[in-house]
Amino acid sequence: MSNKLYIILFIFVTAGQFSCTRDLDIELPEPQKKLVLNGILTAGQSPAISVETNSGMHADSFPHSVKTARVILTERGGWSDTLLAYTSSDNYTYYLSPANRTIQQGKIYEIFAMDNKLPPVFAVTTVPDSVAFDATNLQRNKIMTDINNIKIYYDEFNLSFKDAPGEKNFYSLSVTYIDTIMQIDGNGNLVHTPILTTGCIRTSDAQIVQSSDIPVEDDRTSFNCYSSLIFSDKFIQGKSVNIPIQIMRSYDEYHAQNPVYKITLHHLSESYYQYLVTLNLQNRFRNNPFAEPVQVYNNIQNGLGIFCGKATSVKIIP
Repeated sequence: MSNKLYIILFIFVTAGQFSCTRDLDIELPEPQKKLVLNGILTAGQSPAISVETNSGMHADSFPHSVKTARVILTERGGWSDTLLAYTSSDNYTYYLSPANRTIQQGKIYEIFAMDNKLPPVFAVTTVPDSVAFDATNLQRNKIMTDINNIKIYYDEFNLSFKDAPGEKNFYSLSVTYIDTIMQIDGNGNLVHTPILTTGCIRTSDAQIVQSSDIPVEDDRTSFNCYSSLIFSDKFIQGKSVNIPIQIMRSYDEYHAQNPVYKITLHHLSESYYQYLVTLNLQNRFRNNPFAEPVQVYNNIQNGLGIFCGKATSVKIIP
């Protein structure tokens, strides 16, 4: 048989292989149903805990609020309270303390929840002590340029506090202020409307940048506009620090001039820090098909979710 005939037969066989397709229905196994418990205990506030079930692989398998769970919150060495379900106007269920308990800093809390035939869940967390800090030396209308030589306007202040020695500490810093936006009212008039704004912040302090487990952009002018500045005391253990914090702003007639800043420093439990870090990483690489999948931190035994604590300190810079 000639080479030409071999080539013709090869073309027909290959074409037949690619022209014949068959759809396969693959039944993906549903994950085990579990309780999903989420609670962030804040010192000085009453507890509010949400309880749901996890979602499955199928499109019609959604999480839903659990309204019949038995939820017990205990302050170790103190009180124990069976929380009661409260359904809000948007049909979301929270479990609240009927005795209006207040979360205390420096205390350890345990939570237990069960519902129907689902495995009971348990978690424990510490609520840290609040951290005293100062926010001083505000300097307005400073300018830097980015890699494209575009001007960036910012305000800067110094954040100073002492890290507690002999323990691991975790922090979150955020800045808010009242800005204004331009709007047209019902009469066609141009008006300035106040709006609460989360500041885009950054720091040039190498110790703080290196103490964060969240990757920082290489560009020295990159500001965080979507979450707090989150860091540990990895390189500042037991030290008194004085950290420059920059707040990027818009300087024109359409925005507030010389706003009053609200500076909030959260002292986080380690579980809360790990949750924020892994959540940030998952969001960052969500749309990257070549990135390793990131599992969000979970500390609920036999279930899913996060149970953690924080203490908050606030300063106002006029």
